[in-house]
Amino acid sequence: MTFDASLYETIPQTNVAGTLALVRAVITASKGVSLPAGRKALHRVRAAGEALRTQHQAVPPVKAESVTRATDAAIDRIWSAFAQRLAASIELGGAEGAEAARVYGLLFAKGLTFLSLRYGEQWAEGEAILARIGSENLEVTLGHLVGAPFLRELRARQAAYGEALGITKAKAPAPEAVSLVEPLREARAALGTFARVLIAAVENGDFDEAAATPMLEPLVALRTSLRTKRRPAAGEPIDAAPVSPEPLPTVD
Repeated sequence: MTFDASLYETIPQTNVAGTLALVRAVITASKGVSLPAGRKALHRVRAAGEALRTQHQAVPPVKAESVTRATDAAIDRIWSAFAQRLAASIELGGAEGAEAARVYGLLFAKGLTFLSLRYGEQWAEGEAILARIGSENLEVTLGHLVGAPFLRELRARQAAYGEALGITKAKAPAPEAVSLVEPLREARAALGTFARVLIAAVENGDFDEAAATPMLEPLVALRTSLRTKRRPAAGEPIDAAPVSPEPLPTVD
């Protein structure tokens, strides 16, 4: 067997999820490592990995802007569905179609162009439309033409929209940003140290190549995976793999 140190000298570049998966794989593959220096380096790998995992869990999972955009998308969809159902009733013709046309003109004189306004302006226009529903006594009519569940959902999403924008309810203070750059660097450095310790021991004849190779194999497996992985499409996350909430395996 020929030991090729170049396969293990560089830690593959990946994100937090990938690095933590690598740390977990290396610890699992290196259980019971008999080399004292290797065991010490493996303890450092686990400590750095746990620090990274703990800090990663402290990072807010969803940015405030993401929440606002999601709420904006939700209110856009319900307004569109509401207006489409009302417009569809116009096609019935007769007295019911005429009433639907009258109500549509009252509520959507400019169509749905308000959905392209800035968040706060769109919310205000939505409030104005809901106010007209009350002032024109259109509740029963809309319940018949559109459906009471649609009107209830529209009001619920409009209320949620106002809260998300901090208009009707004060926003909670944004959590402080947590940087994972340093703990990620520490985890990668610990992996690099562990690999170098094993490489040096094998090359010096202090550790069996057959024992070291499986312990270092996760490095090769990850590098191969990254090399052959499909490029993400535009807007697709680079790596959506979740981080396990479980603590890393212990080191004997």
